[in-house]
Amino acid sequence: MLSLLEAHATSEEFLSRINDAKISTCNSIVDGEIIQQDFKNLLGDRELSEYSLLLFLTQLHFKEFLTLEQILRLVSSLSRIVLDFSSISCASFGRFISDKFQNIEIGDNICLDLSRGMSRQIVFFKTILLMYGWLKTCSDEKRDVVLNMLKVEPFEAIVEFFNVIGIYYDNTMNDFEFQSCLKFLLEEESSIPYGTYAKEITI
Repeated sequence: MLSLLEAHATSEEFLSRINDAKISTCNSIVDGEIIQQDFKNLLGDRELSEYSLLLFLTQLHFKEFLTLEQILRLVSSLSRIVLDFSSISCASFGRFISDKFQNIEIGDNICLDLSRGMSRQIVFFKTILLMYGWLKTCSDEKRDVVLNMLKVEPFEAIVEFFNVIGIYYDNTMNDFEFQSCLKFLLEEESSIPYGTYAKEITI
């Protein structure tokens, strides 16, 4: 999960720097080159691999199709979608990939985790691989349409891709589940006597 959270945070950070460079009145080209180099250094730092793994995966597979900015927008959009996934969406994705593991035992454990809404980084990881594989095998006409969507509206392109391969994705359900869980947590908190937390800390 940490790699997923970091992928979203890092992509947003670099996108912010790119936007700042675009509106800069001077040295925008130099700023752009510095950003490119900083991103390259991040991906090449093994000590930060836990934070940059999903960025590296996306850049590796889509650098022939997209610019750095477009790759970052893809990472930001996909990580946001996956973080917002409802448990139903996670379970749907788990069922879809259940027969796509060479090691059946590991695959079963991962899919079981997904059915609980866990291991969401796997959804990101597999989605990138599935999208890349689809782009490499589909017709030129379809590839051009999908790539144009990825460049302009990556969020919509990802949702459309899920629909095409049969993954259940419903943002309304995601919001409903979030609100229901939030309501439950607030009700649980209100039922705890005032000062309980302080007593537990001081004991």
